[in-house]
Amino acid sequence: MNKNELVSRVSAESEIPIKKSQLVVSSIFDNIEETLANGDKVRVLGFGSFEAKERAARVGRNPRTGEILEISSTTVPVFRPGKKLKASIMKYQRRKSGLPKIVAVTSGKGGVGKTNYVINTAIAFAQQGLKTYIIDADLGTANVDVLLGIKAKYTIEHLVNKTNTNIMDVVVDGPGGIKIIAGGSGIQSLTELSESELNRVFDLFEPLENDADVIIIDTGSGISRNVINFLLPADEIVVVVTPEPSSITDAYALIKVLNEKKVKKPVKMVFNMVDDLEEARNVAKRMLEVIGRFLEIKPYPLGYILRDNNVNKAVKIMEPFILAFPGSPASKNLYAISEKLNPKVHNLKDGSTKSFIDEEDKPLGFVAKLKQFFRK
Repeated sequence: MNKNELVSRVSAESEIPIKKSQLVVSSIFDNIEETLANGDKVRVLGFGSFEAKERAARVGRNPRTGEILEISSTTVPVFRPGKKLKASIMKYQRRKSGLPKIVAVTSGKGGVGKTNYVINTAIAFAQQGLKTYIIDADLGTANVDVLLGIKAKYTIEHLVNKTNTNIMDVVVDGPGGIKIIAGGSGIQSLTELSESELNRVFDLFEPLENDADVIIIDTGSGISRNVINFLLPADEIVVVVTPEPSSITDAYALIKVLNEKKVKKPVKMVFNMVDDLEEARNVAKRMLEVIGRFLEIKPYPLGYILRDNNVNKAVKIMEPFILAFPGSPASKNLYAISEKLNPKVHNLKDGSTKSFIDEEDKPLGFVAKLKQFFRK
């Protein structure tokens, strides 16, 4: 893209005349140039920073003659890309090169079944032929390994503390053919990682891209900096919500933060522990109505999981419910959701496929009719 193409793009997207667009674009470049000439730095949050740097005198070689030359010191402009820009480029490269799909699963509050959803979704992916990794990024209170009764020798803590641990040393085998990277629990320092520490950990995850079809990141709950930093590099974000009012309000607060961060990637919602389809629809409709009224972001209602005693039974025996009770209502719901997320089955964009809100009602049984009657 050259300057004229940029001017045309700004004019079209901002709905302003070409001449005004030329003035705007030229003004931006002129101000950057003037600021650097004065020895100052230009920072554009998320995009990157421009600055003038002194390049020391050095010895070079004439490319034509091979003659050795003395090159004087000089001042040169330097651009350092920001985290958001790097993440966008990585996402584009991933799409081009067939790198693994990264799904970040989060929630506004704890206790909504987020980690249980992550584990069982990962196993559903594995059953669909996808090599799936879970990264337990709920730093400080990570419990994927605990829920599965797995004792991990190494965790993300070892990567943070600059030990000689390789990322593949941290990977442990989980049930159903999944791979797990444990996060470390009860360690306060993990909840307060600096941006440079997080970036170093992200870099160490790179070897997974050569082995995985899907990487699921189980983030912490809430809107802390650690949570948001793990959400931003993902291809898709899934927010787990229950019908409890506190879960709904906290999920809205989280989505509001994503809206403020100008997140463009798909944000999807899973409604967990609902009594029936009607309750899932009601909660989803209420959330979508409020979000649509106040926010620009448009989450997609991905699916729901019924309240099911088999889930609690599976937790007590430390076994994923999709393996312990594959025919249970919760397992059937989860299979339906995982198929919509499967990159080899669907390339689902918001609104491109009907959600459960629009599905036709199935005939209700006697017990379901009684529940519906007493809820009125």
